[in-house]
Amino acid sequence: METDWFPATLPRIDSVVQGVLGRWNTERLPEGLYELRLTINVGAPTLRHVYIGPIRVEKHPPNFRDGGTDDE
Repeated sequence: METDWFPATLPRIDSVVQGVLGRWNTERLPEGLYELRLTINVGAPTLRHVYIGPIRVEKHPPNFRDGGTDDE
């Protein structure tokens, strides 16, 4: 089954070495599990895909404390 993919950022043509490829704004996404696909053009017509996931988007994640509980 083919999955629909939606761009997380605008495409770029410049090389990135030891830098940020893009920023994913999840503000308007519904909560849930997602998978990112990075498409790398290694020379026409060859494309490589790298998949990252699952990634959970939570609007109101639980509060975590180092080793503590809410009873303390």
